[in-house]
Amino acid sequence: SLEVSEAWKQQDTAELGPCGTASINGAQVRVAWHRHVSTLPPGPLIVVANEFFDALPTHQFAFESKTSSWTQKVVKLAEDETQQPVGLDLGNAACPPPTVEVDGYDTAK
Repeated sequence: SLEVSEAWKQQDTAELGPCGTASINGAQVRVAWHRHVSTLPPGPLIVVANEFFDALPTHQFAFESKTSSWTQKVVKLAEDETQQPVGLDLGNAACPPPTVEVDGYDTAK
């Protein structure tokens, strides 16, 4: 893991536990932290920054068993003048279930 923030490294370490291992496809893999790309071991490398995932246009839905309906999750904003994002919340209105269109075929039909 390439992490320059000591605070984030400590949080990751706490979530992984004392062994510093993660389960990937059933195998236990030891996680090593690096503060700079120059300390990474030689070999093929794929780097995906968390900002990549933050920028993906995704929609999240939650099924409400009480109403038997789907509700879209939305970004919850602070209720002060900053209006900063503070988490996820359920939207106000029920919405149709998510559908995927594949080569002109609507999966909702």
